[in-house]
Amino acid sequence: MSKTALIVDIKKSDYPILIVDKLGVIGNELCQKLSGQSPVVFLSKDKTDLENVTYIPFIKTIPKVPDNSYSHLIIIDEYLELSPSLIEAFIKKAKRDNSLLVLVINVNFANQDLIDKYLKAHEKIKVILTGDIFTKDLLYDNLSWINKVIKQVREEGKIDIPSDGTQPNAPVFIDDVALGILQVSLSENEQEKIFFCYPKFKPTLLSIAHTFQKIEPNIKIDFVKQAKINEKTQKISLEGKYLIDDSYNLYQAIKKIDLNIKNSINPQGHLLKDSQSEKGSKMSYIFTGMILTIIFFFIMPLLSTLVFALAGSLFLNNFKNEIVSENFALAKNHASASRNFFNLSKTSLNLLERQASFLGQDTRLEFISENINQGLEIANTSFVLLDSLDSIKNVALGSSKNPKQDFLKATDDLKNALVIYQKQKQLGNIPDSIDSKLKEINSFTSSTIDVWPEILGFNGKKTYLLLFQNNMELRPGGGFIGYYGILTLDKGQVVSFKINDVYDADGQLKNHVEPPYAIRRYLPSVNWFLRDSNFNTDFAKNALSAAVFLNSETRQIVDGVIGVDLFFVKNLLSVTGPVKVLDYNETVNSKNFFKVTSSYAQDNFTRESAQKKDFLRSLFKSISQKISENKDISYLNLLQSLAASLAEKHISFAFNDVSIQSIFAVNGWGSTLFDDRKASDISINDFISFSEANLGANKVNFYIERDVSQAISIANDGSIAEQLSIVYKNNAQKSLGKQGVYKNYLRIIVPQGTILKNVKIDGKDQKIVDAILDPTVYEKKGFLPPTGLEVEKSNESGKTIFGFLTIIEPESTKAINITYIPAYKLNMLKPNFSYSLKIIKQPGIDFFPYEFSLKLPENLTTVNLPKEIKQNNDTLLFTAEISRDKEINIDLTKK
Repeated sequence: MSKTALIVDIKKSDYPILIVDKLGVIGNELCQKLSGQSPVVFLSKDKTDLENVTYIPFIKTIPKVPDNSYSHLIIIDEYLELSPSLIEAFIKKAKRDNSLLVLVINVNFANQDLIDKYLKAHEKIKVILTGDIFTKDLLYDNLSWINKVIKQVREEGKIDIPSDGTQPNAPVFIDDVALGILQVSLSENEQEKIFFCYPKFKPTLLSIAHTFQKIEPNIKIDFVKQAKINEKTQKISLEGKYLIDDSYNLYQAIKKIDLNIKNSINPQGHLLKDSQSEKGSKMSYIFTGMILTIIFFFIMPLLSTLVFALAGSLFLNNFKNEIVSENFALAKNHASASRNFFNLSKTSLNLLERQASFLGQDTRLEFISENINQGLEIANTSFVLLDSLDSIKNVALGSSKNPKQDFLKATDDLKNALVIYQKQKQLGNIPDSIDSKLKEINSFTSSTIDVWPEILGFNGKKTYLLLFQNNMELRPGGGFIGYYGILTLDKGQVVSFKINDVYDADGQLKNHVEPPYAIRRYLPSVNWFLRDSNFNTDFAKNALSAAVFLNSETRQIVDGVIGVDLFFVKNLLSVTGPVKVLDYNETVNSKNFFKVTSSYAQDNFTRESAQKKDFLRSLFKSISQKISENKDISYLNLLQSLAASLAEKHISFAFNDVSIQSIFAVNGWGSTLFDDRKASDISINDFISFSEANLGANKVNFYIERDVSQAISIANDGSIAEQLSIVYKNNAQKSLGKQGVYKNYLRIIVPQGTILKNVKIDGKDQKIVDAILDPTVYEKKGFLPPTGLEVEKSNESGKTIFGFLTIIEPESTKAINITYIPAYKLNMLKPNFSYSLKIIKQPGIDFFPYEFSLKLPENLTTVNLPKEIKQNNDTLLFTAEISRDKEINIDLTKK
């Protein structure tokens, strides 16, 4: 409300207030609020015994009204049932007494000409237009959508939403309506003539349904085809004041509803009873009596309940096995069968419960009922989840007649399924074997499903730049960009997808763009192009550079950038199966992918070789074509492949829309250096990442292995010292010559302010010198590099980065050890501490072995040490294969 109705500026009057309400629901609410404050004459069919309220029964068409003088007349004629002559009589009475007359009409029945007529009849008339009223314990209006929803929730546990759910609706709780009427009636200073007792900005049907679902998560939401909600809705263009704030708390209002509703009132005011329910109740008693007289019919419900429940359990177990085997199509069939059998079991159980209740043994069935309901919920949730993804698949393939409606319904069902999935997981009813298979999908879907309509072009076409990054020639963003694609989506469908050679675009760049230092000096290249745009350690910045290059070279504008590497393609092949590349008579699958691809990237092909570049382009097109044409490919498998590739950084996203980009960044799906941990003097927020760039113009990363270890020590005074070790092994044969040399520009990314103390290469201390960054110096004829290891230092994204060139020859290893001192230290005066290490993996790297050690001072010990970390005296140890970003958290305390 804009203000509380009863806190108003009024003058006390000895005259009563007349309230006329044939139905009586609103009138009763007004009487309760006025009882004890002002005398009231209440004219209604609904009797009241409230103190200080004189009740007059509404008997005839024109009932007899006491001929008193009234300070206010409140006439509630929501459905225009009162005769015009009766309204005119009240208007004459108000004019004679110089009283305020408030006329309350439902906006769906409002007639603009009639309202104008009433307003001209008496200067002290005010009109209040109400929305769809609902109450705590009655169905106020069977024709209004909100009351239909309440009835449906109570009887069926679901909500049917007409059309696409975007239609506005104006539900208002009866208590707020009464307050609004009193606010208008009792305020002396109110100048407006027309008032709206509902928010100006009405919520949509879908948002109202979700409000119910927040209160009761088990409510299911379905979309149904329906043209209109209420055929009687009138179009009015009246201007007036809104009595309900836009911040109206619909959630709190709906929470007051008693969903065990027994009676309802129709718009004509007749109290309705659920005769169907009474009839069913009588039949159940008769049926129960028959069962008790015939023992056979007593046993059958018990047998059928158990048999159907057993069948449901068997199919549910089969579903679990198929999920573990990643056979999602067959898993869906088993979930459907399980759901059907559990429904049959529940129907049979209902009869059995009636029998048990008659015998006073109903509590004995609680365990069976609980297990059947739980099995039904799991089976239904599983089926809905898989079926929703199939519906999304149909939208993507263009086989949907109404893509937007089908997509919204599928995503809404998916949201419901995820809520119940999380509930069952918390109850311990989801096996780890299933959760491990669905964990990535669940995480990705839960976090991003609300922005799917925007990403997939349901709110307008979206165009994306795809960077195909060959990580056999590793770059910071994932790999060398040999090809790029332009993907256009409209309403979830691919309307255009074209793959181009990056050199075709780069050949159109007219102006000089200065490249990053390492590219100009060590590649070397005096110009910067799209093919080298992914040189930043943060993919979001790479994406911006790529989009700018694309626009400068081809005038193409995009809504976002997607980077994929060859491991992403390999993961796709594991879902699509073998793909025939007709142009080369090659069949490629996930097992031979790297071998076949590398055979087209040997030293007998130059970078511009048509044979080399066309093979990968033909492969990409073949995969895209198979996905779009083969309807047997499971989209759940594709989503699982996408989720796994996202977590392992084989695909990265960057969007122009900041709100969407933030979702991907926070979840680590943007390959950024995002870090939201808060700094304090009792915590160490450590950070480590390294970024490699192959500047040798070869595909040697196919042969490179790396082993990483990190050793941290905390001194007694709280200061920190760290050492990072990376051991490279180059398995390329010497016969490859330059094509087997790994010319690696290595960058170490550490917390900002870190001081580099020492670098050892193969056990030898290096003399650290500042890198020569000025091209006019290092490109000058006769330039001699300084003696020592040139190190480039920079600060980006709140991190300090040290970069230098290292060469790993074929059939050799090279060990690099870096010692550094972070800028922070612990406040040892505090009793408790925490150590947090964030490990950020570079896109394009599959995995690497990692070993971590933390040496504690003699006065610190651990608290609730994670199981994955082992302790040996004062040293903590952790080993793993890093295939995705990792965070290690350790709590410390003083001894």
